[in-house]
This record gives sequence, structure tokens and C-alpha cells, in this order.
Amino acid sequence: MPPENENLLRQVEELQAQVERYRAAANEGQRAAMELDRFFDLTDELFCIATLDGEFKRISQSFQHLLGYSKQELLSVPFVEFVHPDDRDHTAQELGRLAHGESIVGFVNRYRCKDGRLVWLEWGSVPNVAEGECYAVARDITKRQRQDILMEQTQSLARIGGWELDFETNNMHWTPQMYRIHGVDAFSFELTPDSAFDFFVPESRDELLARIESARVTGRPFDLEASLRTADDTLLWVRVVGQTQIEGDHCTKVFGSIQDITARRDLERQLLHAQKIEGIGRLAGGVAHDFNNLLTVIFANVEALRDAVDNESPLRASAESIQTAATRAQNLTSQLLAFARKQAIEPRVIRPNDVVMELHQLLRRTLGANIELISMPDPQAGNLRMDPGQLQQVLLNLAVNARDAMPSGGRLTIQTRNVRLENTGTEWSPDVAPGDYVCLSVLDTGVGMTPAAVSHVFEPFYTTKKIGGGTGLGLSTCIGIVQQNKGDIRVNSDLGRGTTFELYFPRVFEEPTEPLAVTGTQGSPRGSECILLVEDEPAVRQVAGDHLKSLGYTVLEAEDGRAALTIARDKLDSIDLLLSDVVLPHLSGKQLAEQVLMLRPSMPVVFMSGYNDVEPDDLHAISRGFVAKPYTQTELAVAIRDVLDASKRA
Repeated sequence: MPPENENLLRQVEELQAQVERYRAAANEGQRAAMELDRFFDLTDELFCIATLDGEFKRISQSFQHLLGYSKQELLSVPFVEFVHPDDRDHTAQELGRLAHGESIVGFVNRYRCKDGRLVWLEWGSVPNVAEGECYAVARDITKRQRQDILMEQTQSLARIGGWELDFETNNMHWTPQMYRIHGVDAFSFELTPDSAFDFFVPESRDELLARIESARVTGRPFDLEASLRTADDTLLWVRVVGQTQIEGDHCTKVFGSIQDITARRDLERQLLHAQKIEGIGRLAGGVAHDFNNLLTVIFANVEALRDAVDNESPLRASAESIQTAATRAQNLTSQLLAFARKQAIEPRVIRPNDVVMELHQLLRRTLGANIELISMPDPQAGNLRMDPGQLQQVLLNLAVNARDAMPSGGRLTIQTRNVRLENTGTEWSPDVAPGDYVCLSVLDTGVGMTPAAVSHVFEPFYTTKKIGGGTGLGLSTCIGIVQQNKGDIRVNSDLGRGTTFELYFPRVFEEPTEPLAVTGTQGSPRGSECILLVEDEPAVRQVAGDHLKSLGYTVLEAEDGRAALTIARDKLDSIDLLLSDVVLPHLSGKQLAEQVLMLRPSMPVVFMSGYNDVEPDDLHAISRGFVAKPYTQTELAVAIRDVLDASKRA
């Protein structure tokens, strides 16, 4: 029996002895009864005498003060009327024990005070069956109970349970939260040292038992992470902490806690995955950037080779074959850059319905005759802001995947609609906030995917297709584009029942903006102005400079930002346009342009890059044009001519 309960029982026995003394003296006259009343009025203890039928006979003044009722109010009705309704049945059971001559100690129930407060009372009672009454002492444990409840709530929120293994009795004890963690009922589950550890997976169980045995022998605490399966077969990761109790020269028990850390482990896994994806994205962006420089050289030389030979020459067919292969390589780098979120883009307000309908004919030819294509744009669907080419790329990738999932034919449906997202939890991309969105759904009736495949479907280089059937970049490119535009993708798939991809983009309440008209003529327009060409890749600088010179331009070349700034200061008045790569050694293209514009604010600036290294708004604020690598010589010449002509008109 705990020491506090022993003390409570001792108080009851003292009360009983005191009452019996007063009763023995009562035969001597009324003065003894008055002394008994005086004793109940002056004591600081919560004393009472009650009938075994459940009524107060005498009650101490301190008891009256605690509950807030007068003596008359407490003595006029059965005391169960003051007990909390949920505790009345239990209280009646304890009265039954007293009526059978049993003493009770440590019984807790709640009393309702007159002001509405609840107090927790712990009782010790001794019966006097002959007199039909019992003597009781109560202890106010309200503060302790509230602390225990707070502790229980805190442990519940933190998913922490306590346990104790007594080596001397071989008994295992759990706190209520332990039962909840394991998913078992405290009343029906038979808790033993063996059954307590049966929930752990074999490897974790062996490790935990070894740690407990080591603690028993050495007295040292332990701390480990393990996994267990709950009663409903849910796999949990838990942290198990053990401490020892030493009495004399040996360990008598091990006690500690188990905390459910599954959510933390999931977050760690997601963080590692995000870091891996970020690393791959940086690698992909860097490779694509360098590869675009190589493709720029290939495009320039193959364009020169094609234009230098006759249409009937075998060399022209070879040149066109090289150009076709280079274009396919350009598409691959575009996917890499979209995955890395470093694609050069020109976002504007667009109608997604227009994009869907424009793609309809192309997709019909792409999908084949055995697949029915249904486009269902909602006329009320709102607008969104993004590069229309990106949206086309995402829908095309999803459509091609759907075609591959329907080898025997089927139906592909593309829908648009407005949605309102009220709650966006951790399962959504961090950029997705509650608000209005436009949802584009791509539904197929194909073979579907397993839950395991769905969980990996957006990982780069992951594919469910046969070897040679795909690069595994399609869906990772899609999610890269969607999240780049502050949206997200939801996927739902069942084996044999098809797959649905839902694309969510923030809705904008603006009218679409028309793309800028392309000026200039076909071919490479000529000029006579002076151009400062800044490019750190020698091969790209050479082909660009040679082509511009062949068109009549004077070209000043610099291999980095510092060298270009020196040239600009020396020949500022003779330079008509700055053509600069964005990423440069020592001084970036943006920093170079800003310093040149401080020297001459009217200087036209054209940037070129393998990816959009800075925010588009930052570039547009200081430049009049942008050329994405890989570019053809004609594209470069047209962009330069347009900017020069616009500058002259201004």
C-alpha cells in the first residue's frame, strides 16, 4: 500500500477511536455530544460520519467550506446528490463494500461544489456495521488530478507512454497511453513481459530484449529507436528509453517510456528525399546548361553547313539529320531544366481551356485510332498565369503516359474546372495556400498503378515501363513545372481501373495577355552596329561572333564580366548593344548590365542563357530581349535586330 494511503487509513482509524471515546462519554451527559460537535467544527481535516445508506450524519466544518454548502444542506439529502453523475455508480459500489464490513482506501470520486467547481476527493473509510455507519476521511487531490490529467493529455499529444518491468515479481505495467500506442484495450489485453514485446518486429524485439537484459546486469540506461506493428497492423517507429532502479547491489526493475516517432521519421525521410531531389535538380540544371552551350555550337555549325550546300547535295540531308538529332537533344535538356525548375519561361495570363482545345488535334494524332480522346473544358474555368508552352508540355507528357498505359485502347479525358481549396496540409506542396484554383484533370482507362508505384511516380528516372520504353523524366518534369508555377499534382490510380492526374494552379482574375508579336524577317537580318558580345564559353562566343560579323556587325568580344566592363568603359560611345550571357565568371551578366547602364542608361541589353538564372522580372527590368540557349543563328540575329530597331524608334 502506498505511504499516502497508509496515512489516510491511519487518520480514519484515529477518527474512529475519537468518535468511540466521545460516544462512551456520552452516557455521562449532553456535554460529551457537544464536545463531539466541537471536534468536527474545529478540525482542519475533511472528516465525516455517514450512514451505510448514503447520508451524512456528521461533517466537519472544513468539509463544508470546501464544498460551499451549509451543514443543513449537506445533511438534508443523500450525499450522492453532490457526487458527479459519472461517479455515482462507482460510489454506490464502494458503499456496498462498506456494508459488507470491508474497509476501503484510495477510492477517488468527484464532488460538485456549490459554485459549480469540481473537486477530486480521495477517501479512506472504515465501517461500523453494528451502528449502520462508517467513518471517513477525505483528501483534496484536485491539484494532483489536474496535473495528472495534464500529463496524460501531454503524453497523448506527444504519443508517449510509460512502462515498467519488475524483475522481482516479473510483472509488466503500462500507462493508458501505452495501450493506445499499441492499439489494444486495457481491459481485454493480457499484459505480460512476453506479450508486451510481441508487437515489435523481430529485429527490434531482439535488440530491445538484449538492451533490457544488459540494463538488468549493468544497471545502465538505454535509448534506441525500434519499429513495432500495432494490433491493426500499422507499422510504427518508436523511441524506447529505459532507466534502472537499483536496490542494494542489484537491479530490481527497469522503467521508461515509449514515444511514437513515426511522424518524425516520415518527415526525416521526406527531407532526405527532398535533398536528394534538390541535388539531382542541381546536377540536371548544370548538365543541361552546359549541354545547351554545346547544342548552340552544333545548331550554328549545322545551319551554316546546310546553307552552304545545294538542296540536292547528300551533305544537306546529313546536315538536316544532325539538326533533327540536335532538336531531340534540345527537348531532352528542356525536360531536365523543367525538372530542375531552371527553364527559361515567359509566364503570362492564359485561358487553360484554349490550351486544351489547341492540343486536341495534336493529341488525337499522337494517341492513335484505338484511344478515344474527350476534351471537356468547363466554360466557367478561370484563368491562370504561366508559360503556355509549359502547360502544353505537361498535358502532352501525361497524355503520352496514358497512351502507353492503354496498349489495347481506351479513353482519355481532359477536364477543366474551378476549385476552392480550404485546407492545404503537409501533403501539399509548400507553395500551395488555401484559395481559388483551376484544376485540369487527365483521366485514362488504362492498366493503373500499384500504391507502391504511385508513391514513387514523380521521382526522377523512375519508370514502370520496360527498358527502353521511357527515361523516367516525364512525370518528374510535370511536377517540376507545376510546382514552379506554385501549383501541385494529385494522383489516384487503381490496378485495372485507370489513373487520374489532377493539376492545381492558382487562379488569377485577370484577362489573358496576348504574346508579343514577333518582328523581323525570316533568315538572318543584317546590320552595321557595334555589339559587345560577352560569353565565357569559347566555342559559343566564336560561332556567335563569326555569324554576327558575317551579317555586317562590328563585334567586340569578352570572355567574362570584368573584361567586358573594361571594354565598355573604353569604347562606350561606339557600342550600340550589349549581348551577354547571364552566368559569367567574376561579374554576372546582370551585374555587368547594371554597371554599363549606369554609364549609359539608354544602352540596349540582350541576355542569353541556357536557363533562367534570375527572376524574369529582374531581367526584364534591365534588358530588352532574351535568347534561350540553344538558339539558331537566325533566332539570335532576329532578336538583336528587333531590339536595335526598337531602341532607335524609342
